Amino acid sequence: MIQTFIRFRLGCAFCAFAILLLSSSSWAQTAPAWSSTRAIGHGSVFGAHVAIDASGNTYEAGTFNATTSIGGTTLRSVGDTDAYVAKYTPAGVLAWVRQIGSTGSEGIGDITVDAAGNAYITGYFAASITLGDNLTLVGGNAIIPKIMVIRYSPQGTPEWVQQNRSTPPNDTAIGSGIRVDASGILYLTGSFDNPLTIESTTITVPNVKGAYLARLSAATGALQSLAPIYQYGPLTGNSASWTSPKLAISSTGEAYILNSFNQPVIIGTTTLTSRGNEDVLIAKYNAQGTFEWAKQFGGSGDDIISQGIVDATGSLYIIADFTGPATLENTTLQGAGSMDGSLIKYSPDGTVQWAQTLGSSGADAWYGLSLDAVGNPYITGDFSNGARLGAITLTSAGKQDIVVASYTPQGQVRWVQQAGGPEVDYGLHVGLDALGNTFVVGRFSNSCSFGPLSLSSAINREAFIARLGTTVLATQLSSSTSTLSLYPNPATDAVMLSGVPVGSHVQLFDALGREVRTALVMSNATVSVRGLIPGLYTLRAVTVEGRLYVGKLMIEQ
Repeated sequence: MIQTFIRFRLGCAFCAFAILLLSSSSWAQTAPAWSSTRAIGHGSVFGAHVAIDASGNTYEAGTFNATTSIGGTTLRSVGDTDAYVAKYTPAGVLAWVRQIGSTGSEGIGDITVDAAGNAYITGYFAASITLGDNLTLVGGNAIIPKIMVIRYSPQGTPEWVQQNRSTPPNDTAIGSGIRVDASGILYLTGSFDNPLTIESTTITVPNVKGAYLARLSAATGALQSLAPIYQYGPLTGNSASWTSPKLAISSTGEAYILNSFNQPVIIGTTTLTSRGNEDVLIAKYNAQGTFEWAKQFGGSGDDIISQGIVDATGSLYIIADFTGPATLENTTLQGAGSMDGSLIKYSPDGTVQWAQTLGSSGADAWYGLSLDAVGNPYITGDFSNGARLGAITLTSAGKQDIVVASYTPQGQVRWVQQAGGPEVDYGLHVGLDALGNTFVVGRFSNSCSFGPLSLSSAINREAFIARLGTTVLATQLSSSTSTLSLYPNPATDAVMLSGVPVGSHVQLFDALGREVRTALVMSNATVSVRGLIPGLYTLRAVTVEGRLYVGKLMIEQ
């Protein structure tokens, strides 16, 4: 059944190492204020997936049945469940919405966006679907899911599709994680039953059910590689289930597979077994697809990973939740309530660098994670009254309130902001635009205050988009930041950095805050942008004296 493959869980974990038991007051900054907020309808009833581009546009993909409201537009499902993709402007106004439906069932596993504003979604479908312009997803058995991958232009036009073409009865497969890098490679992961065939490549695993990692051309959807990455052991016990993996990628093509499991997972000759109900799995594969290492953490309760992201240095940040004590490397994380949230940083070799926590006597969790251009993590979730985040104690306005926080790469709290009303409210996704504005997507019930702004709704847990005012990107290099003059802008081949001294270190970041290129300023003061896909980038230059220059660069073909 489909529900044995995808489980959309909200949650994270909470912990703190002794090395980080430092006063956060020396790091804390004034939190950015709420500058706008907008209710956007009921949306997905099974958990929506969100990506935010450099211009502040929000892309949402979700699953619904019967009817739903998307930014004021009503959709009606064709079959049991349908999928949709929607784009909102930075002001939260619906730009377009596209429905994906058939007489079977469709669902969304993930969404990502590239620097040019193209959106990529993955999930599953069953019966055949025609998307227009001779684009068709070819279904088989109307109740057995197949992998679905679709690229949409910034205007909402479907440009290509990809799927598996295995034949019944053993063709159950889904897409559950998708990411795109600055060189135009699309990474895809999910789960499958033997055999899995995409184009002319077929893979199998000994135990019938496994997980895969594929690389596609972002421009055309053509398959570049497909490999099994691990297999699932047999289900045992009444609460046994398989879940499909999530994905994080580095700027150098390394893939991190993230999952929660309560049945054995077999990676090569290594078998991982959960210590309780569910444990967290992190597995790293290099740019050639070779397995490098796997990490596990958990305890006797439920330990669920929500998201991961890789910074420019190759360090991995994850957010996960746990209930009760959980073991992380050589440290036991003690829970404060029924659920606690954690932000954990791993080095490229899998060593835990630090872990920070959110917890109270109630339920607290992190759901959304992003990075800014200099590697500061941004997270959002919900908290109960009295939750502690570092040295900060939060007071809720109701049952559960929205929390947004930013940390330094060293694990200190930079700032915390909150919103809420009398009922249950939570932030699910967070992202930044090229100007440093922080966007939060979540849900609220009844009424919700965002500082001086407020929303009200008759819909239970209506979705919202909110913005926190411009955040200055933090740096410890210098308190002096200058605007960078770039020519030509837009650029196609190379860009000149006006006024930046020879020897300065240059970093180029894509719309998702990932470092895609580094260079030193030479006598001609130019930096090559060859090979980067078109879109909006952030260019950061630091002189040998520590002066910081930041500018925005548009790259065209």
